[in-house]
Amino acid sequence: MNTAQDLIYHLLSTTGGGAQDGEHSAIRAAVVHGVREVMQARDWLWHQRQESMTARDTNTTTYQLSFLRPDSLVCGVNDATGLNVGDTLECPNIFSSPPKIAAIYPNFGFSTSPSGAVSYQPALLLDKAPVYKSDDTFGSVEQIAAKVYPYHLLPAGLRSIDALVSDETGVTLTYVTPQEYQRLASTQTGTAEPFFYTVMRSPNYPDYYEIRFVYTPPAGDTFLYTYRYAPPPIRNMGYERRCRQGVIRYFVTGINSQLSYVAFAYGTDTNFPTQVENAVLRVGTSDEFPEPIGSLTPYQYEFRLLGTVSPTTLSLEMPRTYEPILGSAAEPVNLQFSISDEVDCSPQMWTAVLSACEMWFARLAGKSAEGIVQLFNRDLRLAMETDRVASLATNGPSAARTPRSMGWHSTMLSDIG
Repeated sequence: MNTAQDLIYHLLSTTGGGAQDGEHSAIRAAVVHGVREVMQARDWLWHQRQESMTARDTNTTTYQLSFLRPDSLVCGVNDATGLNVGDTLECPNIFSSPPKIAAIYPNFGFSTSPSGAVSYQPALLLDKAPVYKSDDTFGSVEQIAAKVYPYHLLPAGLRSIDALVSDETGVTLTYVTPQEYQRLASTQTGTAEPFFYTVMRSPNYPDYYEIRFVYTPPAGDTFLYTYRYAPPPIRNMGYERRCRQGVIRYFVTGINSQLSYVAFAYGTDTNFPTQVENAVLRVGTSDEFPEPIGSLTPYQYEFRLLGTVSPTTLSLEMPRTYEPILGSAAEPVNLQFSISDEVDCSPQMWTAVLSACEMWFARLAGKSAEGIVQLFNRDLRLAMETDRVASLATNGPSAARTPRSMGWHSTMLSDIG
């Protein structure tokens, strides 16, 4: 696995530094910016994933809201099933802009009679106050129609997304711009095809995008989409004190809450960092820290991390081979270790990442970067040219693209009598 520790080691080799210079701020900043430079250069095929979403039938319902306690903005509904915190309600006659559901109370108690008898029903807490006319009072329960506009929160780090595809034949999904979505949402009601949707930045979750429907298809419909994501920035580089402090004593296997086999690493005198999901644990020997391949003390084993259980316990992805040299609780083996973030790139992208780090170090150190910029452009171009799994020109998938397989129409068959 390619890690930030490999990039640090590469820059130290090119600049003549030693392991003690691993904390050099210019080198570390060059790694952060170099990785970002390549990851943002294009929508890499390596970063393409597939996800799905399921429509909720209750999102197409027009709810009747009873404003029970306007002072605290609690309103009652006959049925809150399917509503979610963050859903948007359209009440143009009461709110200057659409409110969002801030909280849901499944069994809220309130009084609507002079006797003070308490009744219970679902209630919503909204995120903004209604705008009443001067002659309106809070003395009576007022019924207000509210249409729910559903959204689907997209994965973190999303850069671009392809069109939604339904698993039902004949379902029409049409993308519209956010401006077109606003016009349709203010004039369209009910459930009908085509189902219009748009992609907008989420107002509730920073750096996230969401899919918004004008009206939602029936419950249970599943939609697939592919998207490209940008990997998170580099945090742990393998030379920080928290990434090397103490020793790994032994490893054991177990089953986590998802009933999947995992491995656990137990350390002594450690203080493991907390944000280590998808980072890499490298294990050396009793006397030597693990360094990258090509060094005088290369690592003996490496594992991808699932998370930190405690300051002295790590959860690992189950390794393909499990060797007894890693020790046991009965016979622990004290091994030096390092933790470093993985660089999420394909083998074809790695050389471009190395060149990008060299270019940024030259810029940060005030050195001439003209030559390394040319080299980086060359390596980046080669990475882009090899960013593919199969060549369409040679494999020719058009043979499998029949009208029937693509869902357009059924071909005419001959009369078979």
